[in-house]
Amino acid sequence: MKIVHISTLEDGGAGIATIRLHEGLIKKGIDSTFLCAIAKGHSALTRVAEEPDPTLLQRIALRAGVTVFDTVEHERKKIKSCRGDYEYYSLPISRYRLEENEHVLSADVIHFHWVSNFVNFPTFFTLKKPVVWTFHDMNPLLGGFHYSADLLKNMENAELMRIERRYKQIKADATAKANLNICAPSRWLYEVSLADETMGRFPHHHIPNGLDTEVFTPYPQDMARQVFGLPLKKKIFVFVSANIANKRKGFHLLEEAVAGIPPEADFLVVALGYNHLAAKDPRIVFLEPIHDEPLLPLLFSAADVCVIPSVEDNLPNVMLESLSCGAPVLGFPIGGLKDTIRDGVDGFLCPAVSAEALAATMIRALGASLDRAEIRESAKKFDESVQASSYLAIYNSIS
Repeated sequence: MKIVHISTLEDGGAGIATIRLHEGLIKKGIDSTFLCAIAKGHSALTRVAEEPDPTLLQRIALRAGVTVFDTVEHERKKIKSCRGDYEYYSLPISRYRLEENEHVLSADVIHFHWVSNFVNFPTFFTLKKPVVWTFHDMNPLLGGFHYSADLLKNMENAELMRIERRYKQIKADATAKANLNICAPSRWLYEVSLADETMGRFPHHHIPNGLDTEVFTPYPQDMARQVFGLPLKKKIFVFVSANIANKRKGFHLLEEAVAGIPPEADFLVVALGYNHLAAKDPRIVFLEPIHDEPLLPLLFSAADVCVIPSVEDNLPNVMLESLSCGAPVLGFPIGGLKDTIRDGVDGFLCPAVSAEALAATMIRALGASLDRAEIRESAKKFDESVQASSYLAIYNSIS
């Protein structure tokens, strides 16, 4: 059996989750290929699809600032002119023609992941092959938005909403007769998709993301802290996000929460990610992002608690990485966090989505001591071999 995974990016949460599944399948002897638009060198097994060059007419027109002959650029220009307020907005059309790619044509099963701006929906599903689609955010259920909060913020933007309805219809028309199975890493997204008028008619499966639990394993805390130059005696919260400025990831709420905790509380927040400003509180420090995956288990081993203050999220890789290293997770009762965290057992769930609730829960965590060995043992259910076996069962049933 030959599987081809399609994901726009090789990095980011979705790209990393895709690579982990891909490599988990290979370990089981499956012929698996990872096809992306932009590679960052994380996996020697990645294949990069070639984007077709613009035609001569398109090149001449683009030099003159005319986009009408280039549908993708024309759509991007229209979206930009709407001046919407959102984290990201993507197109269901693309210059790529993946349905003509040799890896896609030779596959028994095509596995979509985060495919924004990569798959050209109007033409791809003319290829009559079984497709498994893992939803890494809400974009498959929307038009160009990726989370419902962004949709709600832009409801009064009439022109953008016209584009949004048109893009959603493009996806609905393209998948109308598709041989499609939908997978959601979180119970939350599974239920949202099952209730969707377009996607709800397809078979659905709830399969959490996976990781190599032999890589993400606990280390002695003192040793781990020495690696990063962190104090040995303080309580340490760790926050990890590719983009700290991303409001959906909630670092602004974490800053507010820290400011609301009495100054005599002895703790440190260690934040990793790009795009951070100077800390507003001396109890918050920043480390450079970690690109060497074997260092991440040391970071989580150094932490007393991993705090994930996302206001919308699916099933964060950071949560699974932390739990696999025995570090409890603290966050809001949303998405995959609500599915996974057992309050007081392997982490702490805030009673509400607010800075005040986050501060109160952090104070509660400072006085608690959870069983890290039990957390680690429970997290083995997320091992990549478990995930790969679940997907293999679907592949075998449809190919």
